[in-house]
Amino acid sequence: MEFYPYEFDTEVTTRDFGSYHYVCINLPAEIEAALPFDAYPRLRVKGEMAGYDFEGAWQPQKDGPRWLMIPKDIQKAASLRIDDSIHVAFGIADQDAVTEPPELQDALREAPEARDAWDAWSPGKRRGYCYAVEKAKAPATKQKRIAEIFDQLEI
Repeated sequence: MEFYPYEFDTEVTTRDFGSYHYVCINLPAEIEAALPFDAYPRLRVKGEMAGYDFEGAWQPQKDGPRWLMIPKDIQKAASLRIDDSIHVAFGIADQDAVTEPPELQDALREAPEARDAWDAWSPGKRRGYCYAVEKAKAPATKQKRIAEIFDQLEI
């Protein structure tokens, strides 16, 4: 187990946004006060949740505590249900890091002008597109999403 400077026990809860329902955890106020949310409103973190590694970002909430979505693979692996108690330990992640799926890396390597345009995008925008490619199950869907990215790059 890696050492993480922030840890707490909490309950699994939900957040509803229109037709979207997220399984999540809330950040305790005493830990929120110690973190640099003024500089990074959606602070990226990495750590362990219910004994599983995770990466995510604390999301602001108008009325209430910041929250973090529990990844579906952790929900399933840990058999988490609403109101279950879990242990969370985390540290602040590199705010500019972007993990590119191998298929996207290959496509960008073959097109230097696309790589330059891609690198000009903000880290958050690139992470969103990487997530869409990463979560596609079928190789054809991954390739379709990469083609959509290239269309957006306007090269």
